[in-house]
Amino acid sequence: MARGLLKLTYLTQEGDERIKSFIVDEGLFAVDPGGLAFGARALEPSILVRLPLRWVRRQISERPDLQRAQLQFSEWVRRRKSLREQALLCASAAERYRILQAQDQDLIQRLPQGDIARYLGITPIAFSRIKRRLG
Repeated sequence: MARGLLKLTYLTQEGDERIKSFIVDEGLFAVDPGGLAFGARALEPSILVRLPLRWVRRQISERPDLQRAQLQFSEWVRRRKSLREQALLCASAAERYRILQAQDQDLIQRLPQGDIARYLGITPIAFSRIKRRLG
């Protein structure tokens, strides 16, 4: 993505939305035809660039600089996912909100309150209570 704000989501069997992540201003994500299907929805006007996966893989296999960049990006994604998993499993909802505030204050200003709640893994009502309690 070249600019904008995207929300990547899964739907439960009951039709409830679970937020996987947000892509903000400059970022990328891959859709793997053989993998789990998630949706992408623009929350702001966005500019997307679509590249064929086969072409991207060929470019990476032929260029050492892209191989290094892919390795660095993969490590960044692994760390980010690990921290999110740890927060979801070990931190309270209020602690998860504080972490989000510390890491992505600009993002919080751009998101609907319901999306923040779903990203934290709580209901909008619970999120409202946490915000009121934290002041």
